[in-house]
Amino acid sequence: MDLGGLQVYQGLLPYAGTAAGGALFAALVALLLRWRGRKARGRAALLGAAFDQSAEGLLLVSQDGRVLEANAACAALLGRERGELAGMPLEELLAGEAELLPPGKRSWSGVLSLRDGGGGAVECEALAGRVLAGGREAICLALRDVTGRRREEEKLRETEARYRTLVEQVPAIVYIEDAETGATLYDSPRIEEILGYPRDLCEREPLYWHRILHPEDRERVLAAEREAVERGSFSLEYRVYASDGRVVWLRDEARILRDESGEPRLWQGVISDITEQRRAEAALRESEERYRSLVQLSPDGVAVESEGRFVYLNAAGARLLGASSPEEVLGRPLLERVHPDHRENARRRARRLRRGESVELQEERWLRMDGREMEVEVLAAPVQYGGKPSTQLVLRDITGRKRAEREIVRQKAELARSNAELEQFAYLIAHDLRAPLRSMDGFAQILLEDYAPRLGPDGREYLGRIQRATNRMSRMIDELLDLSRLARTDIRREPVDLSAMARSIGEELRQGEPERRVEFIVAGGLAAEGDRRLLRVALANLLENAWKFTRHTPRPRIVFGRIERGGERVFFVRDNGVGFDMAYAGKLFGPFQRLHTEEEFEGTGIGLAAVARVIERHGGRVWAEGAEGEGATFYFTL
Repeated sequence: MDLGGLQVYQGLLPYAGTAAGGALFAALVALLLRWRGRKARGRAALLGAAFDQSAEGLLLVSQDGRVLEANAACAALLGRERGELAGMPLEELLAGEAELLPPGKRSWSGVLSLRDGGGGAVECEALAGRVLAGGREAICLALRDVTGRRREEEKLRETEARYRTLVEQVPAIVYIEDAETGATLYDSPRIEEILGYPRDLCEREPLYWHRILHPEDRERVLAAEREAVERGSFSLEYRVYASDGRVVWLRDEARILRDESGEPRLWQGVISDITEQRRAEAALRESEERYRSLVQLSPDGVAVESEGRFVYLNAAGARLLGASSPEEVLGRPLLERVHPDHRENARRRARRLRRGESVELQEERWLRMDGREMEVEVLAAPVQYGGKPSTQLVLRDITGRKRAEREIVRQKAELARSNAELEQFAYLIAHDLRAPLRSMDGFAQILLEDYAPRLGPDGREYLGRIQRATNRMSRMIDELLDLSRLARTDIRREPVDLSAMARSIGEELRQGEPERRVEFIVAGGLAAEGDRRLLRVALANLLENAWKFTRHTPRPRIVFGRIERGGERVFFVRDNGVGFDMAYAGKLFGPFQRLHTEEEFEGTGIGLAAVARVIERHGGRVWAEGAEGEGATFYFTL
């Protein structure tokens, strides 16, 4: 070889260390020797063979851009025949624009996209250099197909992008830690959201995680991490401080990555925020403790039945069943304790609960451990107990209550019979009393009409007193009968406009005594729910009393209204009449109780008793306040 000829390849020497560069260098030498026709034909043949047999594609291009020669590897790379390539314009081979060697530049390396025989693109790593061949300047290209590698690189980039996206979207902190030093090498962006620390804190302070561990958990966490190296995995719940000072509960799960020699190199893990979960668990534990305490302290029996047997019973339930302890009952069939007459009902209840239906409160007869019967109120609901579908039962002994209810029913029936007999007796007495009263009144009237001149003034006065007394007695009998009816009449509740009712009663009073001038004030919007007829009896008696006892008042005033007292609606009738001494307030509502004589104010003393009876039947209260000479106020609730 003429070593002087190598001067033209000096620009390629920096690339000769690469595979493509070495092959190109050898090819160029072979061409040089072949074209110059030197005597070293044997060496040229050797180098020419190296050009032809090179695994890299080699292409020689003339100065005007045409292919002078291509080796077999280049033809195979492009899917063409060598003869087809010879003479082909280089631009037809280029899949994109490329300026290989701008003027003044001796060599170039990069990536070229070339067209193959089928029109597809082939990505090639290329090395180009200027050479003198046979006294002519040419460009030699060494080509290596990197299409597959580029695809793999692209796939790797896509995979890395997907993995990074996945890691960054995981609602937890993904981290990498040095297994030897404990330094954090990587934190995913979620650390900012969960703990408020910047994701690059690990770069500035690799051991920051040790600093933020809760003091009560630090030693436990570090010891657990050391112990986990051998088994290769780590899972622990512990506390750390967030950037704002909050205490955050975390679940840390990691696996160790080892090198080829099996030595631990990295921890790769995921940290989840479980603060809310821990709070919920604590709240659940507190709730369970409260529920357990309530069940244990409950005066009612509480039992759990699973697969037909008692699996839980509180102390009250053991007492209810007559057992010495809950253990005496546990494991025994529930139906043993249900009276045979009610076992089918218990089975139906169990079937309904299994179907998810709600079951109403039921009354059944059960058996104590000694076989004695008792009446029980049963409330049942489905529960999970020991991981199995079960039934919770709340049991209340109502034996005493049912006995009392039966006694009440018996007494009510007896009272109804007594009332019927009393009513019949009252009518008989009233009838028997009215007959002599009519006789007395009739004979007194005959004496006045036929013997008046003979009787004289005193005799006539005495007869008048007899007639007035008999009339008063007759009215009292009628009012007593009315009072007795008030106690027996069925109440028919409906909305009642008390304001309108009071105005109607006031108008009737004015029509009865049109000469009187009474200021009658009725508040608007007063309403209640009750029996309209009975409420009219009560309100009429109250207003008539006020009308009567203001008769001697110069400027009489009657007010019907309502106030709020102790959160209760209270109706009142107020007047400025004669009033009364509060020492006698307790007697006002008794039958025939009067604080004034017949001559002062007429009446029988039944009116306020009727008021009290009506108000009591409506579940309310009635009372009075007053002072002598200052009027009175009667209050009632409904």
